[in-house]
Amino acid sequence: MPLTSPSSTYTYRPVDAAHQGFRIAILEGSPDFEAPIRCSLVEVSVPVHPDYEAISYVWGDLSNQAYLEVEGETLMVTANLVLALRYIRHETEARYVWADAICIDQSNLEERGQQVQLMKDVYTLCTRDLIWLGESDERSEKGIGTLIQMQRLRMHRRGDTDSFGKKVSRDKIGYQEELSVYHILKTPKIWERVWVMQEISCCPDALILIGHHSMPWDVLSGILDHSGIPDRFHAPMAHGSPDSWLWEIIIGVQVIEHQRGSVKGIHLINSTLVDVLSRFRQTYSTDPRDKIYCLLGLATDGHGIVPDYRKPVGEVYTHIAWQQIQKEQNMDMITQSLWPLGPDAGTADLPSWLPNFSSTASKTPLFAQRDIFAAGPAKFIKSVNVTSSGKLRVYGVFLGKIKTLKKPNFRALGLGTIMGGINPAVAQYTLPPLLSTSSASDIEYPTGGDAFEAYWRTLMADCDLYPARRLSNNDITKYNEIFKCWRRNLALNVKLPNVVDNENQLADERQKEEYRSRCDLQGIQSLSQKLGNWRFAELENDLYSLVPCDGCLRMTGGAAEEGDSVILVDGGKVPLAIRRVPNDNSKVDEERWEVLGTAYVHGYMDNGWRLIDEEVLKWVPITLV
Repeated sequence: MPLTSPSSTYTYRPVDAAHQGFRIAILEGSPDFEAPIRCSLVEVSVPVHPDYEAISYVWGDLSNQAYLEVEGETLMVTANLVLALRYIRHETEARYVWADAICIDQSNLEERGQQVQLMKDVYTLCTRDLIWLGESDERSEKGIGTLIQMQRLRMHRRGDTDSFGKKVSRDKIGYQEELSVYHILKTPKIWERVWVMQEISCCPDALILIGHHSMPWDVLSGILDHSGIPDRFHAPMAHGSPDSWLWEIIIGVQVIEHQRGSVKGIHLINSTLVDVLSRFRQTYSTDPRDKIYCLLGLATDGHGIVPDYRKPVGEVYTHIAWQQIQKEQNMDMITQSLWPLGPDAGTADLPSWLPNFSSTASKTPLFAQRDIFAAGPAKFIKSVNVTSSGKLRVYGVFLGKIKTLKKPNFRALGLGTIMGGINPAVAQYTLPPLLSTSSASDIEYPTGGDAFEAYWRTLMADCDLYPARRLSNNDITKYNEIFKCWRRNLALNVKLPNVVDNENQLADERQKEEYRSRCDLQGIQSLSQKLGNWRFAELENDLYSLVPCDGCLRMTGGAAEEGDSVILVDGGKVPLAIRRVPNDNSKVDEERWEVLGTAYVHGYMDNGWRLIDEEVLKWVPITLV
């Protein structure tokens, strides 16, 4: 028989925001699991409050609504919350709980903004956080057992920096057990919800609930370690891959444990607002503004932000980026962004230069920290400002337009396989015209040095991996021989049999050399990483460059094209690829430019701005939109 809801809708009483007031729900007990959920709301404050528990959960399908009774009146919430309340409800005693959909008037934008400011306090002051994953099944029960077993066996990733690639013993953990852990730590959407990141990070204790089953957070904490801590310049495990699929599953909750350790003062990690935003970049929020608002409590710097849901998304994001630009006095917020720049599907229009903090996509900038690159001045030497309409006005130097675009690929360089021959036509296409024949030698690059060396160093962005570092003189000598060998064999059109396992199967010395050359090329991590994210470009003044390919830094429209420009930007460690925005019918008294992404320009990556000849290249104001 369907339940009949009370006739009147619950009306919230105003909360005393001036005295840090918030509401707690008193959940009535019932021995009947199917009985309607009934509760009353009591106002408390941060200084004065009873013991209570907080609930972390996902709202779920907003169209799947259910009702509960608040003081005899109806309050509609999502069905997932009602289900969670049924499971945590005591049979006879009342239970004091905090749940956002009940304790905050979601229809009152002003109150939402006020209460969001108290979220850190609400979860810090609770006795524990109840993390609701949903109803249980055989696999989730097995997952709990597996995690408890892992803790008992003291299984965890080794935390020292030399442990990348070393695997934990899997004698006691089989594939089915790994699947059960996946079912708990990856499948539930709660691990993707940005609000939950702050909730679990701040609470004094946490209990994972799956139906009637439970598991203390300490079980996970006993498995997790503090290696591979992500920040604004590094993704989790940025210098290596997880030891096994099992640890890849655990990465998401490990990041939360990192933040818990920071909040409790156990571990010192970077926790500026931009660091925290980067750390939880893979999470989502229904409201894009919440990607900022709900993480303010975890940041050591809040940029003076007061949550206000009356402000548009673009204004909120622009404020964050501009505050960071002013604070650092450089362009790292743009040129080193791990977020896509500009618009993303389902998000309000954003300027092309603005990091899209709501995006869960991971994009690879041209990493320039640790003094790897210093193309522009370390700090602004010219004025910079942002307009009320979101235009960023900076100074830059035009290094040139893109004359030709080429995409060196694995097939062209003989990568991806060491069998068969290199297609000379394809491979020669990857070379600049002046270098397309083996007879071309001793050609000087515009900023000095050998042009062929400048070419292959551009393909690698003059860096080796991992961790990222500039090529040393020894590296240059070693790689120069590898690429010269490739070029020589290209001219001779050396072919290999269709199947080759090792060079001992080859009788011809040139074939053996070709085999070794391809193996050497395959071993260059920086080469394969760069070829997947950038395209080789010749600028109109014969400079060699790497520019963004499809979606390198933006979800859509980020590929550079012939005719686009590359600039050295004031305060930018690396150059930018930009595109002129055509004027519309309105009167525009300035050229406007769209940011496509970061770029590499050989010869200008080490204090290239000091090479500027004001008669040839000069600083000019550039408006980015």
